[in-house]
This record gives sequence, C-alpha cells and structure tokens, in this order.
Amino acid sequence: MKITVNIDVSPEEARHFFGLPDVEPLQKHIMDRVQKQVEATADPAYFGKLAAQFVSGGVQSMDAIQKTFTDLLRTSGSRRGGNGDSQSSD
Repeated sequence: MKITVNIDVSPEEARHFFGLPDVEPLQKHIMDRVQKQVEATADPAYFGKLAAQFVSGGVQSMDAIQKTFTDLLRTSGSRRGGNGDSQSSD
C-alpha cells in the first residue's frame, strides 16, 4: 500500500509548526551590517582597477581564470568521492 500526502504550507507556517525560530530579523540585521561595511570600505577606483586587470590580459587571462576554476572543481569533486573529468585507473 502506498499513501501520498501533499501539504501546502508557507515556509513561515512550517517553521512555526516544527517550533523553529524565525531568523528573518537576525538575517536582515546581519545583511544590513555587511552592506554598511562594504559601502564604508568600497573604493570605486578599486573595482575599475580589478576589471582592468582582467581585460588587460585579454584571452590569456580569461583562459587562466577558466583553468583555475576547472582545477578547483576537479579537486573539489575528487575530495567528495567524485572523479570530475579525470578517468580513474582503479
């Protein structure tokens, strides 16, 4: 016998039912602090310099970025037990 039950509730209703706390005010407070910190330390010139570094290298710098991310993903996959794109000889 197979029984299926569909429950249509909002996330707030589910949290309340299971007795979980409402973390929305805390999340809003933390995000406001992060935003203020970023705005206080952000220098528009820095972002221009950062973009210029990527553009100045042209295709070579984009290839290097792509290779770096690919290597990171492969390493991450092998740590989780996946093999990424590499073939295992076991």
